[in-house]
Amino acid sequence: MYLMEASFSVVSLIVGLVGVFLGQMLSRANEHYRWRLDQKKAEYRELVDLLYDAITVVEKERPGLELPKNTQLLDRAIQKLARAFEDRIFIAKQLRESGADEQWLDMKKMIYYDTESHATTPQNLHYSKTGLWLKETELRAKLIALANTDIVAFRWRFLRGD
Repeated sequence: MYLMEASFSVVSLIVGLVGVFLGQMLSRANEHYRWRLDQKKAEYRELVDLLYDAITVVEKERPGLELPKNTQLLDRAIQKLARAFEDRIFIAKQLRESGADEQWLDMKKMIYYDTESHATTPQNLHYSKTGLWLKETELRAKLIALANTDIVAFRWRFLRGD
């Protein structure tokens, strides 16, 4: 009788310890998953904000076809956004696979369009405010759609370690 009670106590202890261990592992995996989602959200948010800031500067500094004589503000805003696209850690793969980085490069070519290269520049890259707004709207929509797919949609990926 004593042996049976002792073995029951040992089994109960082992089951309890295994339960605590598994609970801790699942909790840790879930915390890491949430942390990664927060990092991705911050990266998407920064890209959308910098896109808005850059386009605002472009519209102010380049009201017409001619490039401004002093392009420091324009260059700084564009470089900041370009660096943000290049420096993504958590969403770089999504940006590359979706073509968002290529859309950004096309928009950059449009921003720096020079009327002297009119004949050699594809029509869709000729500078115009309407064209710029359209490209900005498309890129912003793509970034938001990527964020919604990547962050908002609930998945059990944290169990796999993604």
